[in-house]
Amino acid sequence: MKYLAKLAIIPPLLLLAACSRDTSDAGPRAAAAVAAIALQSEEYKTQREELGAQRKQLEAQREQDGAQRAISPTPSAPIELDYQMPGSAPAGRPLGIELILNTPLDSGELIVSVTKQVGLTLLSDTVRHIDLSRAERPLRVPLQIMPGNEAQRSLIVTASVEVGGERQMRNFRISLPSAN
Repeated sequence: MKYLAKLAIIPPLLLLAACSRDTSDAGPRAAAAVAAIALQSEEYKTQREELGAQRKQLEAQREQDGAQRAISPTPSAPIELDYQMPGSAPAGRPLGIELILNTPLDSGELIVSVTKQVGLTLLSDTVRHIDLSRAERPLRVPLQIMPGNEAQRSLIVTASVEVGGERQMRNFRISLPSAN
């Protein structure tokens, strides 16, 4: 976010630099550049507040739904992933996580894999192949893990499907509660 704020200031700074070349009407142009910077700053502040309110609303909805949603930062494969797990994850005790996958596709193969794990050991298969034409909906994939003592514990789950003759994938991060 702080890089976005820095980038928002660049166009007004370029305008200000352009104003400094010709000094005949530098006063009005400098005033216009300062006004543009102030306007963009206010717009950025408003956008940031709106995004914060949307984030809080999504978190409240997630809590109300009872399931947590793993969020992929970029849209790609048409797959959504929710997951359910116990509220605590004590170190050294096996723990079950249920992945709940949804896709509008009704044919082809869905490949679900755990591509990375931090602070835990995966006890179940790392790759699952699901035939979408025969699978019951929603698609459920149980995982067994053994949490460690690390403060940061997470899984990266990759789901991929074939869309229009091309394999598309989507990565999801699932964070576990800390061991403390």
